[in-house]
Amino acid sequence: MPAYDVLFQPLTIKQMIVPNRFASTSHQPGYPVAGRTNERYIRYEAEKARGGVGLVQFGGATTVSVENCYYYGQLDGTSDDIIDDFRRMADAIHAHGSACTVQITHGGRRERYDMANWIPAFAPSCRRELMHRAFPAALEAHDIHRIARDYATAARRVRAGGVDGVEINCIPPGLIGQFWSPITNTRNDEYGGSPANRMRFGFEVLEQTRRLVGEDYVVGIRFSADEFKPGALDNEALTEISMAYAQSGLVDYVSLVGGHSSDYRSTHEMYPTMHVGSAPYLPLAAAIKERIDVPVLHATRFTDAATAAYAVEAGLIDLVGMTRAFIADPHHVNKLRESNEDDIRPCVGATYCIDRVTVGMESLCMHNVATSREQHLDQVVTPSKSAAKTVVVVGAGPGGLEAARISAARGHRVILLEAGSAVGGQLILASKRGWRTDLSSIVDWLGSQIDKLGVEIHLNRLVERHEVLGYEPDVVIVATGGLPVVGHFQGAAL
Repeated sequence: MPAYDVLFQPLTIKQMIVPNRFASTSHQPGYPVAGRTNERYIRYEAEKARGGVGLVQFGGATTVSVENCYYYGQLDGTSDDIIDDFRRMADAIHAHGSACTVQITHGGRRERYDMANWIPAFAPSCRRELMHRAFPAALEAHDIHRIARDYATAARRVRAGGVDGVEINCIPPGLIGQFWSPITNTRNDEYGGSPANRMRFGFEVLEQTRRLVGEDYVVGIRFSADEFKPGALDNEALTEISMAYAQSGLVDYVSLVGGHSSDYRSTHEMYPTMHVGSAPYLPLAAAIKERIDVPVLHATRFTDAATAAYAVEAGLIDLVGMTRAFIADPHHVNKLRESNEDDIRPCVGATYCIDRVTVGMESLCMHNVATSREQHLDQVVTPSKSAAKTVVVVGAGPGGLEAARISAARGHRVILLEAGSAVGGQLILASKRGWRTDLSSIVDWLGSQIDKLGVEIHLNRLVERHEVLGYEPDVVIVATGGLPVVGHFQGAAL
């Protein structure tokens, strides 16, 4: 598709060749168990490579030190046992021609003492984080030096596992970002006070990492382009920090987000939902890109190719992170390449995927049930080899629409019966609220897909059993939903 040609240009970062400008950025969906990867997690990440994503960054927030706990499903990078896990994942991603990196981090004050190895949380200063609630111990010099070595050792394990590069997490939830920010670093020694002192620990981590992984290996850092908090680091301060690290020669690329993620409000700012327009922090990333000479990856609510193409073509960034969009449709890139943009399942920004992780559950997509279930459900639906059947679906809410879509894509005759005057069910009501209008994209997409597949749709049909059987179905799917529960209390009937 000529309008998007710029997104299909390769990008070379040292020995790592990214075949296009699309990236699924570092995140942890919570599928690993006890710090180790498994087939579910491998299939989840490899599916995005199969779908054409050029850079698949896995192992978000992989731990580096013994005091780190993997309470939301991170990988445990503190032992050489993880090397084989890295290799299995890298091999699965490379098999589809994509590049990959692993992100490593120390949670600092975000850690918990009462999980994993029962060791206190450590941070630059004793400043409690409201979301994770630990009171961290202020780091002493010997632990600072130990943790810097831990980062480097974890990075060596990433390289030993055949991964193309390592990303060091410097966003505020991580220890390096906590050293950077004056709201979490109130030290008065060589690691606190001036910007140079607050950056010292990050430089020590990078210097030790370079000694272990070599000059030829790709090393990137990820940080916020603005922390959006009074007294914290703004875009200008973080631009200065990015310049210092980029000019050091220790960093090969930077990955940018926005926000601080230390309480519920700032976490929402880091992962904005549907009430925010497309790419809200692009100007902040562009301001940093203008001042540094290493490639810039930026991810925050990129949901469409037009915005992504503009950002790259205008030179505002080099790589586009569309992580949530690829959770909604891992084959987004291939569909775009094949000029099938209308077939891309849209991300509506509900952030169900992230909300589940923040409360200790695995990530799921409210729109795509196959995501993370690739062992059992193929993202690419192909016609059945058996004889076509007649399938009657009763109810045209999102569940009924998806059942009709899958059945028709498998080659069956599908009859969809809906009591109302339009398809969409409860999503019609849910999308009426102004900031939630993007929910209607789910209905629009499913509706267009069943039209394309030739599903017979009958509206205003409140049917009884004998009417359904009158279609002589082989299969009946009842997707009529439920009735609202208004509660059992005085006045509930009003």
